[in-house]
Amino acid sequence: MCSAAGCLQLLYSNNDNVQRVATGVLCELATEKEGADIIEREDAGARLSELVHSGNEAVGESCFFCSYVRYNRAVLCR
Repeated sequence: MCSAAGCLQLLYSNNDNVQRVATGVLCELATEKEGADIIEREDAGARLSELVHSGNEAVGESCFFCSYVRYNRAVLCR
């Protein structure tokens, strides 16, 4: 799971494609409890929320989907 930290840093890239790919990886990680915990521990939720409003529709949708997956994972883990 060390790659999660790298993906989190890529969310701050100026390149929309890099942000979209990083978000896709984080979405996959968020489907597992350990991955979701890492995302929360690193406080990536705030950045994902910011990127939902990205000028790039693909980045915004990807971040929205990742946030949705994280939320559903949190509800299922209760």
